[in-house]
Parts: sequence; C-alpha cells; structure tokens
Amino acid sequence: LSSGPVDDAYQDQMAAQFPLGAMVVARLLKAAGLLVAEPRPVIMPDDARLGEHRERFAGRMGWIEERPNEEEDDRPGFAGSRRITGTLTLYENLREDPSSHVDDEAFLQARLIDFLVGDWDRHYDNWRWAAYEGPDGTLWEPISRDRDWAFARIDGILPWIVRWYYPKYVGFGADYPAIKGLAWSSQNLDRRLLNERDAADFHRVASGLQTLLTDEALAGAVSVLPPAYQERVGERMLSELKARRDALPDAAREFYDLLSGWVDVRATDEPDSVSVELVDEGLRVSLAAGSERRPRYERIFLPEETNEIRIYLYGGDDVVSFPSGTNLPIRLRVVAGDGRDEARIADAAPLLFGNRDRDSGNVLLFADDPMPLDLEGLDEEEVEELTVAGYQPTLVWDTRDWGHEWIPTPTLDYASEFGLHLGATITRRGFGFGNAPYESQLSLTAMGASSPNRLVLEGSYERLLGPRSGWRLEADGRWLTQRLTRFWGFGNETTNLLPQESYETRRSLRDFEVVLRYHPLGSEWSAWAGPRVRRWGRTHVAEPTVFQLFPAPGSEATTLLGGVVGLERDTRDSVDDPRRGSWLRLEGAAYPGVADSPDSWGSVRLAARRYVAAESVPGRPALHLGIFSETAGADAPYFERASLGGQTTRPGYRTGRFRGDLAVSSLALVRATLLDLQTLGGLAFGGHGLVAGGRVWLAGEDSEVLHYATGGGFWIRSGALGKLFSVTFARGDRGFRTYLDLGFPF
Repeated sequence: LSSGPVDDAYQDQMAAQFPLGAMVVARLLKAAGLLVAEPRPVIMPDDARLGEHRERFAGRMGWIEERPNEEEDDRPGFAGSRRITGTLTLYENLREDPSSHVDDEAFLQARLIDFLVGDWDRHYDNWRWAAYEGPDGTLWEPISRDRDWAFARIDGILPWIVRWYYPKYVGFGADYPAIKGLAWSSQNLDRRLLNERDAADFHRVASGLQTLLTDEALAGAVSVLPPAYQERVGERMLSELKARRDALPDAAREFYDLLSGWVDVRATDEPDSVSVELVDEGLRVSLAAGSERRPRYERIFLPEETNEIRIYLYGGDDVVSFPSGTNLPIRLRVVAGDGRDEARIADAAPLLFGNRDRDSGNVLLFADDPMPLDLEGLDEEEVEELTVAGYQPTLVWDTRDWGHEWIPTPTLDYASEFGLHLGATITRRGFGFGNAPYESQLSLTAMGASSPNRLVLEGSYERLLGPRSGWRLEADGRWLTQRLTRFWGFGNETTNLLPQESYETRRSLRDFEVVLRYHPLGSEWSAWAGPRVRRWGRTHVAEPTVFQLFPAPGSEATTLLGGVVGLERDTRDSVDDPRRGSWLRLEGAAYPGVADSPDSWGSVRLAARRYVAAESVPGRPALHLGIFSETAGADAPYFERASLGGQTTRPGYRTGRFRGDLAVSSLALVRATLLDLQTLGGLAFGGHGLVAGGRVWLAGEDSEVLHYATGGGFWIRSGALGKLFSVTFARGDRGFRTYLDLGFPF
C-alpha cells in the first residue's frame, strides 16, 4: 500500500495543504495591527541525537511557532502581557470578572483575515488571549495561531461530496466559498464573542481592514515565501488575495447573517441588571454587571434580522426588566442562574424565576439551562471527548440550538432476494433552544429497483414538543409500487423444492404510522404509542402455487388498522459502527376486527443486541450478540405472522422463509480490523464472520429442527464521514446470499 493507490491518494490530500501558509498569514495579521505568534521555517539537522528517527527526519523542512504564554513572577511575557491564557480560561474570566471584556473588534478583524486566507480550522484551541489592564478593566486581545489549512487547495468531486456532510472542508481561491463552511469550526466562539456587534460594525470593520491590507501589504505578505514558492504560486496567490480583499464586505455581511438569527447574551457571576426596551427599530438589550452596575453590553436587535435572543444569567441575584406586555417583536428567552433571580415587568409585580419554567407570549423564563453547551470548568482532555457546539464538530451537524440545514444522502440497499435498490434521501434538520440533538427532522427517500416498475418512496417527520419535555411526535410513511413477498406455508419444516416463482407474489404496500414518543434528555430509555394503518394491494402476477396449496389470510388485498406500543433502551456508542453497549427493543401491535380483517389479533416482537470489544488486542476485535423473538395471533395475515429468515433474523435464508405462531433466533458476529489508516480521513478495513440459529413453532406441529446459517464478509469505515459500509455473505438453505449495508447486518 505504501507505493500503491492508497499512498497516491494520501499524497494528493497532503498536497492540498500549503506548507508555508502560516508565514503569509502572520504578515497579514501584523499589517492589520493584530497580535500573532509568528512562525519561522527551519531545517531539522542531521544529528545523531535523532536516534532511530534520524534517517526519516534529518534534513526535513518544518517551522517553529512560539506558543504565547505568560512569564513567571508577574513579568511581562508575549507582547508585553502579564497574563496569557486559552479560550476556556478566558470564558471563566469573562464570567467571574465583570470588568473583563474582549477586544471584539480585533477578534472580528482576525476572523475576517481567516476568511481572507481560507483558513477554516479555527476552533477554540487555535487561539490564545493576552490580558492588558486599563481604566475600564481587563481587555483581552486575541492571538491567532496554528495555521494548518490556510491557502489549501481542496477541489474535485470527492471534496464536493464531503462538504455536504463536512461543510468546513473548503479550499482557497479567488472567490469565497460559503461562509458557513469557513465559520463552521469556530461557530461557538464567534457566537459568544461577537454577539454585541451589529451589521454596521461588521461592515465598518471589513472596510477598515480593506484599507489596511493595501496592494503593497498583500505583496509584502506573499514576498516572505521562498523564491521557488513565489515562482510557482506567488502571482496567483497575490491575485486571489486581492480579489478576496475586495469582496471582504460581502463576506462580512454573510458572516453577520450567519450569527444574527439567534443571539446569546451572557451575564456574569456577580449581581447583574438586564434591561429590555422597545425602540422604534426593534428591541434594545443592555446589561450592567456587578454591584457597581458597570455597563457591559448594549445592542439594538432588529426583527428582520433576529429570530430569538437568549439571555443567560449565572451567579448573583440578577434582575431582568421588561416593558409592559409580552408581545415583543423578537422572542426572548431568559435562563436563570444560581442566584435569586427576578423578572420585573412594567406595571406588574416582580416575578421570581423559581424552580419552574414560565411561558408568557414572546417572553419565556427558564429555571435553568435545559441544554447546557458551555465547557467552562472542563480541562482540554475532557473537552476533546465531547461533541458540543463549535468545539468538536460532528460530520453531519453540531450539537447546537439554532438554525437548520439540509443533508442529501445517497441510499443503497442490496440483498440477493430483492435485488438492488438505489436512490437518495434528503433530510432537513431544524435546531432549537433546549432540544438535543435537534428540534425537528424531515426525511424524504426515493429509490428505484433493478426490477422494472418498482419504486420505493419513504418519508418521516419527527419533532420535539418543547425544551426538555422529553416528548416527541413521530410520523413514518412508505409506498412501494411492488413489494416482493414470499410464502412457503406455515411451520418449521416447510419445503423449498418448487421453482421460486411458485412462492412469490408482487404487491403494492402503503404504510403509515404516527406515534408519540417519550425520551427524557440523557436517558437510555424511550417509550412510544400510536396508530398504524397498512394497506397491501392485490397481486401483480398470477396467484402463486403455494396459495393454491395452502390458502392463507391476507392473500387478497388487505387493509389493517391498529395501534402500536413500544419500549427501547439504547446504550450503543455508535449506530453504524457499534463496539460497546447494548440495544433492546420491545414492541406490541394490536388490530381490532375492522376493515379487511374481521378477526382481532395482535403481535409482540423482541430484539436485543450486545456489543463488546477488546481495544488492546491486535486487530481490535469486537463481538456482536443478538437475539430475536416474535409471536403473532393465528388470525393474522400470513405476512404478519411470526417469521424467521432475512438479514436481521436469519441471514442466508429468504425473508419470511419459515412462519408460525412463535419465532426465536440468536446471532453472533465477530469482526476485526485488518488495516487502520490514521490518514485519509481515518480509513479502516476489516473482516467479519457470523453464525446464527433459530426456529419457529406452530400449534399442532412436532418439529425438533434447528435452522443454522454461517457466513462472513468485509467492511470499510471512514472516520471523516462517520460511516461504515459492509458486505456480508451468508449460507442458507439454497446457497449464499449477499447483503450490502451502511453499518453491519445487526
């Protein structure tokens, strides 16, 4: 692999980065008057002290970048500052000290320079903060550092696909990409530190930066590159920098629009006073911090720009004042802190927040934060383990509470018995206050099949019913123009000797279900209940032989009206790639004698899985264990009876191969990693093997037969996309069957 296509692909991705970009960025920051940890290129000496690494690293080029820090004994350190800290400690200082404030104009300048050079990797650890004491308290100046992705060349079809799931994976060119991608890694930081600036401020700062970054300043920044670099890329880089500088105001406006829809205003641990006033333009919010009522925040919000304002109170006995009435032009949420907080509405008695939430029109009061996203008080190792807004972005969406996004996904499904289904899914996720991981989700799927005239349409919608309520409304529907169903009769020893078309029929299927689910935030358990309607159409082929031999309920067009109730517990560490935890699902359904089903009947289905892994063993093997059981009344249509066969109950056998009153099966899968590349987005390859056994029971049948299946396959995992694709071959009663999955069969 080290000299094959994998290495070629790796080198291509490495070539996307610009090795000496940090030198150019440092000059641009200095031209804007901002603090910067300036790097210097160096050559690793050919020294015996390199030991075993000498052959690989001697003579290699790199750079050294100072990590800005403070000196001991209160002596001035980097840039003359006596106090220098990281972002998490900065948050603590802003909360604990009412006189502390950030130079947000300098931070906005630095962020616009990030956009100018196309550097999207600007999370919390890419910044240090230098403190300077002044008459207005402590001023914190930003120090940007660590420039891995400035001037990166990321183009081609693969990055275009990746960006749908990983918006920040954008490259540098004459035109700006979507600012959402450039701001993705730093969104929590931006929303926290730029929340007082309005559109006019963003435009003024961008225009001022244009003035500072003259043609001469840009040329000077490019000139720090070695002559060989300048010869190959210097002219193009300078031209593209000029084009992006000229478009800075437009980029700044797009950046502002990204931040202005939902705004967080944060108080301190001291007794604070927050005032909310109606003005002609919209809503003025101001905050005076501490017992001295030191002015700390003021901004006028416009209803055409801002949907919602969230005010977070912390320690101290805080007071929030509102105008009379609660019909404000912008929704306002106030989250109480640890003190005795009070809401004062003009012409009304003061109201203590107390221990319960209050909803009054466009003013909502919360006793505490229903979904805390702050990382204050955590060390950096703990932060690395969390997936919260703006810090460690996930690949599809961040754990966040604002806005929405659309996510297209290719859909692939293949099984030997059903053929290939190929299509696409479009998903819209909406995010809201106190609703994790999202507030609402709408998904629409369309797939075509390898067989003619077969189309699959699926749709689902779910919505959380209020912050931390735990209640969720879910609706699912599907329509299959031709659903292939098979029936071999009832019992544990039905034969499979006739031609396969003797057991087959194709029927349309329309299925719709609405449930109300209760899943408290952070709980492993959930429960649901709701109505279900299912319509099976007439057969699209001549009546198969098996129905002539074994007449069964449901062979004609059938409509089922009933209800479902279920319980689930999920502790898996991943849905597609589980290595630890367990999953349990118990669901019951009841159908009274209505529609085309004159007799009442019901069913119960249980599925349980357990996952264990040996991380320290070579190959990092993991074991999947599963059990499945189902029972259904004798009056149920044949396709609703307890069954055995198919990918999740008996791989290697056709779906519903055995049907009866009760079905039980057990499955085991062992997998191991054969190759794990830490590069190329964390690609890993491995293999797996499986064994399964089970049977069905039917009243009046005397059978001791146990049906076994064995098989195996291979899988590929992409850490960057957070997806795993597997191919499984399983041997059943008629040779091997093949299954393609996003994830594992079970």
